[in-house]
Amino acid sequence: MNRVITKLLPLAALLIVPVLAQAQDTSSAMRGRILDEAGNPLAGASIVLEDMRTGVERNYQTNATGTFLAARLPVGGPYLVTINNTQSAEVGLIELGETYQLTVNMLPPMEEIIATGRVMDTIETTSGPTAAFSLQDLDSSVAFNRDISDVYAADPRMSLDGDVSRGIAVNCAGKHPRFNNVTLDGVSHQDRFGLNNNGWSTATGMPFPYDAIQQVSVELAPFDTNYGGFSACNINAVTKSGTNEWEANVFYEYTTDDLVNDELDGEDFSSEQSYTQEKYGFSVGGPILRDKLFFFAAYEESEAPNFLAMGYDGSGNGVERSWLSAADYQRVLDAAANYGIDTGGQPGDKAQETENYLIRLDWNITDRHNLALIYNFYDGVQGRGSDYDPYEFEFATTSTTRVPSRRRIPRSGMRNGQMLFRHSCTTPIQG
Repeated sequence: MNRVITKLLPLAALLIVPVLAQAQDTSSAMRGRILDEAGNPLAGASIVLEDMRTGVERNYQTNATGTFLAARLPVGGPYLVTINNTQSAEVGLIELGETYQLTVNMLPPMEEIIATGRVMDTIETTSGPTAAFSLQDLDSSVAFNRDISDVYAADPRMSLDGDVSRGIAVNCAGKHPRFNNVTLDGVSHQDRFGLNNNGWSTATGMPFPYDAIQQVSVELAPFDTNYGGFSACNINAVTKSGTNEWEANVFYEYTTDDLVNDELDGEDFSSEQSYTQEKYGFSVGGPILRDKLFFFAAYEESEAPNFLAMGYDGSGNGVERSWLSAADYQRVLDAAANYGIDTGGQPGDKAQETENYLIRLDWNITDRHNLALIYNFYDGVQGRGSDYDPYEFEFATTSTTRVPSRRRIPRSGMRNGQMLFRHSCTTPIQG
């Protein structure tokens, strides 16, 4: 824990360094239409929109068509809409990139309520086919790998390919993951060089904590000039913000070969390799100044085995090569020694280690301006086989490579941080 605190202390000074974000949706919007008792548009109505999580209120006024537009709203909810201080409506959830359509009829209180309906004009709320995943979806999904790609499997248009040790790839509509674009709060985390199997910018896993995500949307074919640089799908995630309520979460996952069943229906399933795997972390968020300044942080660390050990026939080291005898193995060692080459002997198993955390500060300056400071750190190392063909034998000095996967801050400034200045304003809608 001391090591974690030591790493977090310098971030206060680094948070002020801005990095330009890409043009991706990181918020939601609400379009409301207010009707009077006769069903006619109510112009000039006073609208108060309250984020019930933070207590932040935004004020609007309907135009001649009885319409108001609340743009750049934090995703999620609930929101409370109050009209002329007399009638209110609650909106439970607004999805990422969505323009929520709200219609309120200012009917007086009555003992008998008759509900009628009519066909409304079709309104496009997204720029193309989209799969949206809310915080409830993320919390209820069986995410064994604590990766948002585990959630995508619920949609038949996305499929997962690969394994944990080499990286799980997300195929959108059958296209290779290198054709995707992945962003966190508008900042790209895509594998731009195409070297990683998982499509992330980091080879050893998702480059931000799972508990830091508020919502995710996967846009398969957005018809919007703001999007670009991909031909499969745009995976857009936004992070959590602190609220007026303090919330904290701690998790610990542990497994070992001792917990694996050795036998099932007479068949031997005992593991020949001993291993342990751990993953742990925490998240915490709450108010620094109620209704004004909020804080959220998430930390995650893991260590898992990577089975790379191999040996000659009868060596008892990892996966034995039945075609390589002890005599032939020794002949190769002797020949290499004659040339002064140290083979390192038989390779052993390696480990995959990751550490990542995210810190976010939100300042509600006015009802039209808010400032978000977000810092994300990732560090991962993976021992990886250079080939691992079953008909080859690779000595320890050539069989494994230590693959670092980092998103660090260089000495000259912040590399993987971001400063977002979000300006919310009311856009008049002409009738």
